[in-house]
Formats: sequence, structure tokens, C-alpha cells
Amino acid sequence: MIVRSLPDGKRGRVLAWAIAVVLASLTWAFVVSPLQYYYNNLADRRESLRLLLAREMSSLEVQRTLLARDRLIHTLPDDRLASGSTDDVAAATLQERVQAMASAVHANVRSIETLSSHQVGAYRRIAVRFDLTGEFQILIELFQAIQESSPEVLVNDTQIRSDAPGPTDTHKPLECTFTVYAFRTDVSFRQPQ
Repeated sequence: MIVRSLPDGKRGRVLAWAIAVVLASLTWAFVVSPLQYYYNNLADRRESLRLLLAREMSSLEVQRTLLARDRLIHTLPDDRLASGSTDDVAAATLQERVQAMASAVHANVRSIETLSSHQVGAYRRIAVRFDLTGEFQILIELFQAIQESSPEVLVNDTQIRSDAPGPTDTHKPLECTFTVYAFRTDVSFRQPQ
């Protein structure tokens, strides 16, 4: 058996450093890197689960809100409901009320569109879309009048535009499109058993 002695001196130190670098590289490649990969996958999985939980909690909160709103809608007092024996009559009444409010604040109504009505529990949702022009303050006054009206009217799908480019000026005419909603009792509705 031939036993050779390890080099000493400068060659020995270089060989020792080379062996140390090889061992460190092998340790990194076969121990640390797989552990780091595993840890990163766990972190990604944990983040995915956290996002899923947040989305599910949000969905649950939306369901609770919708159920509460549904209970509220099924118990609306008559003074909060639009009058009219049919959807068309209720839509015409709603249109006249909002048009009168717009005239009172000097808004220029350009067009009015009656949208289809929908069943919402024991009620019919009546919708009318308005397109008008007016200064910013006029629009604010109109929305305040709508908010304070009785029976209640809801506003949605509001879009406000200005054709005149440049700095903001509250006296420039603005174009505003919005939809108002009201509810009326549906006498033909049968409560589910």
C-alpha cells in the first residue's frame, strides 16, 4: 500500500482551500439550496392560502351584507316606496320627480331613458337614466335634492365629464349621466314557502 503524505506549505494551503470550497459548494447544492427551495414554496403556499382566506372572508361579508339588505328590502315601509300601479306609471312618476328637481336647480336635462325594471324580492326596482348638463354647484344641489327626497331614490352609475380642457373651473358646464332607482311594491309577488 502506497501512502502519500499531503502536501504542506503553500501547496497544502491551496489544496486545503480547494477542498473547503468543494465541500462548501456540495453542501450548498445538496443541503442549503433544497431547504431554501422548500422554504420558499412553503412561503408561497402560505401567501396563497392567506389570499384565499381573505377572499373567502370578503365573500362571506358580501353575503352577510346582501342578506341584511334583502331583509331590509322585504320590510320597507310604504312611505319609502315609489307610487304607481305598474312599472311604467312608477317610472313616469320617478322621471317627473327627478326632472322637477333638475329644473329647480337649473340643470339642463338633455335626455331621459327608462330602463327595464327588475324583481327584487317582494319589490320591483324601477330605473331611469338621466343625461344633463350644469355647473358643478348645480350638480351638487341636484344630488342633495335627490338624497333628501321622499320616497327614497338611489343614484348609481354616475359619470361626470367636461368637454373643455384646461384648469378646473367650477363654472364650466359639465355633462353628467346617472341612473336613479326606486322600489315599488309588487302586488303579484308570492313569498316563497
